[in-house]
Amino acid sequence: MKRLLFLTPLVVLAVFAAAAWPDEALTPPTPVRILVPAVENAPPALLLADWAASPEATRGKKSYARWCIGCHGDEGLGDGKASDWMSPKPRNFQKGFFKFRTTPSGALPTSEDVLKVITRGLPGSAMPSFELVPEKERRDLAAWVLHLAGFGIARLEAEVLRDNEKLTRAQILAQHMPALKGAVAARFASAVQIVLPPEPAADEASLTRGRARYAKECSACHGTSGLGDGTSSTTLRDWQGAAILPRDFSTGKFRAGSTNADLYVRLKTGLMGTPMPSINGSDADLWDLVHAIRSFVTAPAEGASR
Repeated sequence: MKRLLFLTPLVVLAVFAAAAWPDEALTPPTPVRILVPAVENAPPALLLADWAASPEATRGKKSYARWCIGCHGDEGLGDGKASDWMSPKPRNFQKGFFKFRTTPSGALPTSEDVLKVITRGLPGSAMPSFELVPEKERRDLAAWVLHLAGFGIARLEAEVLRDNEKLTRAQILAQHMPALKGAVAARFASAVQIVLPPEPAADEASLTRGRARYAKECSACHGTSGLGDGTSSTTLRDWQGAAILPRDFSTGKFRAGSTNADLYVRLKTGLMGTPMPSINGSDADLWDLVHAIRSFVTAPAEGASR
């Protein structure tokens, strides 16, 4: 029943998203085989204990239990004891919806991407900065987060085998573990960091072009003056159906970094699992948009130097 509850809102959300945003904005990780609704009360197809962790991830699991489990839950499903009181909800690592990445839309993040979020935190949310935690511990923690993401991919594949081919967990472990590992490895191999092009001058011509494109593509959500009050701003939902508010650019507060380079990456990669898509266009087009967004800031950008 849990699997059916997950699929139903996701299908509804996907239909709505197809009419409103580019498909890649809410595209979930693609399994090797076609998914089918899980059998009600079916036995688990794969357990976290079945999915071997690297030494780094194993060390990171201890840090996760100390710092993260209360919000993100025992197995990274975003269902910790404190999660009911949080908005936005803690990340479900097993679903693979990582918003802040330097990898293309739909791809998993790099370990450096995860480390950056752990280190900086996400201002405006319940995710704090762990900058004072030793770097080695933070890197191990990032390894465990990505291990949970890999397990989520493998578990989906295993559920397909269980439901389509009527295999038991023991049969899956004995016959299909190499294939599961290969599917996960392929997903991680595709998580290639985008190349950040040099930023051109933020001159009047760039600002004019950027504002013209902003008016066409961004103002419906973020508002004509970047205040996050566009005509669609109250209707937006994330992949779980939870309300999600567009960024108010005037505050200068941008999660996961406030430099112009950070803003470029957000536009280039999109925010997976949200209505914010990756933006198509040339490097110059995206830099023009960055300059337009920056022009709406009326307060000092928080963390701009970090």
